[in-house]
Amino acid sequence: LEQKGAPEVVVVDLARGSMDMAVTKAFRYGKLVLCASSYDSDVFPPMHFFLHKLRMKGYQNRRVAIVENGTWAPTAGKAMLDGLKKIDLVEPVLTLKSCLHDSDRAALDALADAVLA
Repeated sequence: LEQKGAPEVVVVDLARGSMDMAVTKAFRYGKLVLCASSYDSDVFPPMHFFLHKLRMKGYQNRRVAIVENGTWAPTAGKAMLDGLKKIDLVEPVLTLKSCLHDSDRAALDALADAVLA
């Protein structure tokens, strides 16, 4: 995103960072990229809690992109937007299998373009 000219990119590690700061940042910007791994047919617990807080606070009217990751059956993407209202899903949803592979780079580039559009 930075290489493509995004004016500001903020990355928050939900497993290690401040959840309240992450929620505050989500409301500060009109676009959000959610990146999470699948966990027991749902989304990784820190992301699950983050999304729960967004729902509680009425997060809406934003553009949201999704990057999901899973080794056998990525399911995080389906769970991420459940219950969020008035969200414009940025296409394409990017699905990674275990890690970022060279073959995924074109899709990642296309997602970045779509986020900035």
